[in-house]
Amino acid sequence: MRITNNLDRILGKGKHGTVYHGYLDGTPVAVKMLSSSSVQSYKHFQAEVKLLLGVHHRNLINLVGYCNEGGLIYEYMANGSLEELLLDSCKHFLNWEGRLRVALDAAQGLEYLHKYCKPTMVHGNVKPSNILINDEFQVKLADFGLSGTFPNDEGTFLTSAAGTSGYPGHEYSDSKRLSEKTDVYSFGIVLLEMFTGQSAISRTSEKAHKDLVERLSSMLAKGDIEKIVDPRLKGNFGTQSVRKALEIAMACISAAGTGRLTMDVVAMELNQCLAVEIAQNKKDHESKAKGSIEMITVNLDDDESILLGR
Repeated sequence: MRITNNLDRILGKGKHGTVYHGYLDGTPVAVKMLSSSSVQSYKHFQAEVKLLLGVHHRNLINLVGYCNEGGLIYEYMANGSLEELLLDSCKHFLNWEGRLRVALDAAQGLEYLHKYCKPTMVHGNVKPSNILINDEFQVKLADFGLSGTFPNDEGTFLTSAAGTSGYPGHEYSDSKRLSEKTDVYSFGIVLLEMFTGQSAISRTSEKAHKDLVERLSSMLAKGDIEKIVDPRLKGNFGTQSVRKALEIAMACISAAGTGRLTMDVVAMELNQCLAVEIAQNKKDHESKAKGSIEMITVNLDDDESILLGR
């Protein structure tokens, strides 16, 4: 593999294969070499590539080409994944507004797959490591539409969950099929991980998720916002947007599948939530600026009084 310098640098490993860093005509790329279990046949592989090459959205990672050896060539995402950003050791700390922006971008990517993609598609593996960030801090979903997808009666591509990390909800436990609703459930878990800073939520059971929702609902009712949100934020957030964001996350995982939010509604509500936070930040900034001006004016008046011997 000349593009990857003989598979020299590994970027990560997932359920469909290993991702390597490479260069295509001097441009950095990420090359996913699919595992043998992911590629059923060369004909099947070509069909998947054709499907993926037709998927274009600002919040979905772009497929730029493929290799006959079973490799998919994607744009390179220089700032890694949301999973990495949430680590204590990460140099880029996400403030509250930043987390809402990441959440909204990811939600819009899923909304496109569920509603506007032709054919519509289920992601099937929504988790922080599949939410990637490029050098301009634009968020894009990865690992969608890969081997295991197949059209259902409505023309939607569903994905089998072999190797899926996290918990896609009780619907999958009952039917062994993934759907838009299981994507919404998984996204709700991602939101809770992002908002609370507890990265192990996705690795717990459905019962633990229900217990968590009940506990958070109780804390929200009591107004214990600061006990819920990632302590590393040190209270630098608007309580109104935090409350709304947590309610959105819990609505994604607590409701029965038939009544669960759809991704277009989730995206719309997160957009409103972000607007509230931006407005609050602007108001706080203007208030601080006004206070600084008044303080300077008072100090100047005091200096004048001293000079005039008052």
